[in-house]
Amino acid sequence: MAALCIGTELVHATLEYPDRWRELIARLRKVYSGQLTYAANWGQEFENITFWRDLDVIGLNSYYPLAGTASATDEQLTAGATRWMHLADSISAAAGRPLWLTEVGYRSVAGAWINPHAEAADRPASVLDQERSYRALLTAASASSRLTGMFVWKWPSYLGYSDRWDSEDRGYTPGGKPAAELLRGFYLDRTLSNRE
Repeated sequence: MAALCIGTELVHATLEYPDRWRELIARLRKVYSGQLTYAANWGQEFENITFWRDLDVIGLNSYYPLAGTASATDEQLTAGATRWMHLADSISAAAGRPLWLTEVGYRSVAGAWINPHAEAADRPASVLDQERSYRALLTAASASSRLTGMFVWKWPSYLGYSDRWDSEDRGYTPGGKPAAELLRGFYLDRTLSNRE
C-alpha cells in the first residue's frame, strides 16, 4: 500500500489536539513506510491544521462553492474554482507538501456548484450542471502545480455496479454521465504527462 490516510474530517480533534496527531504520525512512521496524509474538511479545518508539515501529502475534501447563484456563467464557475484552488495551493506551498483532493464531487442537480456537499433536496436533476461544475474544477486543477492526486466522490467501484443512469438521477456519481468523459480526459492527460 503506497499511501495511508490517517483520518477524515475530524475537525475538533485536529484543531484542538494537534500535538496528539503529531504523536500518532511519529508512531505510524515506525511501522509504515508509505506516504501519510489526512483528509481535512474544506474551510475551517483545512485552513487551520498546524501539523501539515508532519505528513507527506496535504489532503483536502473540497466542497467549496464555485458560485452563489444558479445563473452563474462558466467563467464565474471557473473563477470560483480557481479561487479555492489558489487557497489550497498556498497552504500546500507553505507546508512544503504536495496536495491531494482526497474527496471532491458534484451532484447531478441544478446549481450543483452552489453547495456541493448538500443533499439533493428538491433541486431538479441536471447532468449539465454537474458537467459544468467538473469543467470548472478541472480547469483550475490543471493550472495547479501543487496538485498531484484527486479522488472523485462518489464513483462506486464495487462488483455489479453499472454506470447506467436515468434522467432523474441526482446522485454524485459522474459514471455514465457527461462529466465522466471530462474526468477521463483529465486523468489521461495527467497519466501521459507523468510518463514524459
